[in-house]
Amino acid sequence: MEAIFANIDLILAAIVVVISAIILARRGQLNMLRELILSLVVGAEIDYGGGTGEIKKSEVMKQVYELLPSLSKLVISENEISNLIESAKSEMDKLASENEAAAKLLNKDSTVE
Repeated sequence: MEAIFANIDLILAAIVVVISAIILARRGQLNMLRELILSLVVGAEIDYGGGTGEIKKSEVMKQVYELLPSLSKLVISENEISNLIESAKSEMDKLASENEAAAKLLNKDSTVE
């Protein structure tokens, strides 16, 4: 017990470093995951077309879990992945509304003039 108290500053510093590393790794993973999910959402939209939202979301969720490393599955919740999928869907729709080529690729009516 005396050794712990004698080295408390070193122990606390090590804890801070570990927590900081986890936070930074998680942020980096989320940025990469956002890009991956956008790509998967676009692919699902092309493959399944309109009106199949739940099927597409399930497929994207399945693919994300297959691609995520085991450790990431512990840090990133299913709810967070679901929110990232919804965000990617919104981003895809926005891109399609602003870009005629993207709209055609996704088989959506283009609103770009």
